[in-house]
Amino acid sequence: MRVIRIIRFVRTAGLLAAVSLLAACASAPSYQSEGAVNYKLTNIQTRASDLLDQAQDALEDPRYQLQLTAVMRLLQVGRTNEASQVMKKLFYSDMNVDQKGLYRILQAYLNLLTHQARLAMKQLEVLQPSVTRLSVNNQVLYFKLKSMAYARNHYHAASIEASLNALIRDPKTTQADKALLFRRLQTLSVSELNDLKQKSSDTRVNAWFDLALLAKQNQTAPLKLLDAIKAWQSDNPNSAALSLIAPDEQLQQIKNTQMPRQIALLLPLSGQYESMGKAVQNGFLNQYYLLRSGFSTPPVIKVYDTQSGDINDLYRRALDNGAELVVGPLLKGNVSQLIAKQDFSVPTI
Repeated sequence: MRVIRIIRFVRTAGLLAAVSLLAACASAPSYQSEGAVNYKLTNIQTRASDLLDQAQDALEDPRYQLQLTAVMRLLQVGRTNEASQVMKKLFYSDMNVDQKGLYRILQAYLNLLTHQARLAMKQLEVLQPSVTRLSVNNQVLYFKLKSMAYARNHYHAASIEASLNALIRDPKTTQADKALLFRRLQTLSVSELNDLKQKSSDTRVNAWFDLALLAKQNQTAPLKLLDAIKAWQSDNPNSAALSLIAPDEQLQQIKNTQMPRQIALLLPLSGQYESMGKAVQNGFLNQYYLLRSGFSTPPVIKVYDTQSGDINDLYRRALDNGAELVVGPLLKGNVSQLIAKQDFSVPTI
């Protein structure tokens, strides 16, 4: 635990990545474009033909619901011509408010699948003022489809905003969904996040924008970052994003952890594995120089070439020189040699 807490301050910049506050992000899937051909907006198991058969004997209100659900199923499997034919037979004026909303959402979905993304986006924008009158499921469907339409039209920020609106409404949202969305928010600039926040009147959405903003604005000052997180938690006690932040006791442990005064890097900087060692060295030092301004007394970094002599001698020399944290060695053979002879009196990674 001591090793983990110390290295969290050193190795990475960023809100919830730097100090592992967003635990879910570590295992979240990488971002994939939402402009794929086969849009999976919802999970409907019943076949479209069965739904249409049931609709023939149903009363007007449930009949339209069955027919619209059948259209959704047809679109899911790419049968756009059949879906279009079913929609042409429906009487829009006889539907209830939620069914009319779903009908218009499905029109946009059809256009998106037939490579008319701009038309789909315009149709969804027209529907925007009445979205809150729809059922929760149809609201989620609307924002997911809107995210896809914006992504297809290369409006990255708007696509992310629509995804966020879908997420906060969806009771089936998972921890991985939240982590993936936060990753997408982190791809936006501070100005883009501020613009989105100014346009939004939904406090649930703005809480996410605030969290993403404090991540970017404090990414080189870990201690300020922790204080900002605590303040955000106090201001947003019911936010869905709370579950992405580590428990209070873990945050306090991180804040109270003493930085090592000297860090030794044991890496192969010559010979066969030189390129590998230098890549690790450069990555470590880049993060070090990015983060060092956030500490009153940043640690001293000393680098040792593990190809220049016996690994145990190098390790002891690093300790004699004052190392309080050792990063390395990198090569498996060197690690085995150290384990066989050292008692590791200082944290070694």
